[in-house]
Amino acid sequence: GRAYPLIAIYTETRRPDVCFIGEVARVTESTLTLEDLNSNAEWCRPRRIKLIDITRVDFGSGYEQALAATAPKRKKDKE
Repeated sequence: GRAYPLIAIYTETRRPDVCFIGEVARVTESTLTLEDLNSNAEWCRPRRIKLIDITRVDFGSGYEQALAATAPKRKKDKE
């Protein structure tokens, strides 16, 4: 998380043209909870994704780095 604060999660079987970008909040045996960041660099509600649906994980790309640089700090980060 320190080296790559944002990751991109793909569920290509279910939604081939969509990726979810954010910070990992929690991982259980069956799900990943992502603090979701939209394409406008706005924090959204946490998103739960079933691990079985994840087909690809990316990090460190220019898009994720640009979002990380422009996204406002989350409220929990300000406290």
